[in-house]
Amino acid sequence: MEPVWSIISAGQEAKKEILVDCPRGKQPRSTKSQHAGLSADVPGAKLMRSVDFLWKGRETTMRAVAVRLILAAALCIMATLLRAQVVTANFCTGMSEPWGIVIDNANNLYVSDYNAGNIYKFAASGGVITGGAAGAAFVTTSAPLGMVLDSSQNLYVANWYAGTITKFASSGGVVTAGAGAVFATGLSWPSSLVLDNAQNLYVSNGGITTITKFASVGGAVTGGAAGAAFATGLSIPYDMVLDSAQNLYVANYNLTTITKFASVGGAVTGGAAGAAFATGLNGPIGLVLDGAQNLYVMNFGNNTITRFLSSGGAVTGGAAGAAWVSNSLNAPAFGVMDKQGNLYVTNYDNGTVTKIAGLVAPGTFTVPALGVWAMITLAALLACAALLGLRPRGLGAN
Repeated sequence: MEPVWSIISAGQEAKKEILVDCPRGKQPRSTKSQHAGLSADVPGAKLMRSVDFLWKGRETTMRAVAVRLILAAALCIMATLLRAQVVTANFCTGMSEPWGIVIDNANNLYVSDYNAGNIYKFAASGGVITGGAAGAAFVTTSAPLGMVLDSSQNLYVANWYAGTITKFASSGGVVTAGAGAVFATGLSWPSSLVLDNAQNLYVSNGGITTITKFASVGGAVTGGAAGAAFATGLSIPYDMVLDSAQNLYVANYNLTTITKFASVGGAVTGGAAGAAFATGLNGPIGLVLDGAQNLYVMNFGNNTITRFLSSGGAVTGGAAGAAWVSNSLNAPAFGVMDKQGNLYVTNYDNGTVTKIAGLVAPGTFTVPALGVWAMITLAALLACAALLGLRPRGLGAN
């Protein structure tokens, strides 16, 4: 019996003879036309047909893989474009000194205008948050700053100069327009409001650098006259935010820091402020947490936003690094994030709201930098080119 390499060699020689007999420029188009006519007596003819058959199957498989890789590369490019940070400088306009900002369950956006004494409503369209020019005031109140919505969609507004909180009751789960009622008194330059899981209300007092707590009754938010301070040792506190474990974070404008009051047994605790949780900021006012527990800080002093990435699902602090957003902001005050992970920020100095799209949707992983996506895309395309260019030696050459 002939050695295998001898049979293959004979088959290759037979193939060369067929190619030589063909007129120049009119060589057979397929391995079938090259080898189908080989006599069974030609050594290696049967093996050549088998090799051709196997290669055709291999080529089909490789091309299928190449197609998949091309599609993967396209998806990478699409992901890059969809997740690229897109800043819309004038998403909402026509206000005087916008400050507080909240979103209700129907995706209506509410913005408080400190100077005009108005709350503007930017109604959703098809369930999507819309901006544009502010129209007539939705409701009016005295020097409104921070706002919060409770579980029944009642709207509470901090009145800076009056030292009060105004409540605008909902109807059918929707905030209603009209005159509000004084809900809480005895405060000192109240600037921010936040509700915990039990519907206890916390108010930051910029005038006396404390936080006041109004305990809920039967799961309902209650007001009245402010009692003893819940937390002390702050320095012109502005915005507050609660994480998923009910730890409370407070922005200290004057100290350019963030203070953390750790929860105990899932309950918010106060007391005297301890060491700074985060430092290196510049007039921090607004605080926002996303679903992945990344913390965003609006720096009023230098028109930037600082981001502190979470670790293991927990909020982390430390020294602030490079600005996360440093364009299209003008004295950024408060912020709010929608369910899609878009961030909306009020600009106190130019009467607008900036929308920063392309963030990570709440509760998901952090998207890699665009450079990483570009490298992944390039690698996929190079792999496609390599696969499409492969040919086994001796079968595709002239």
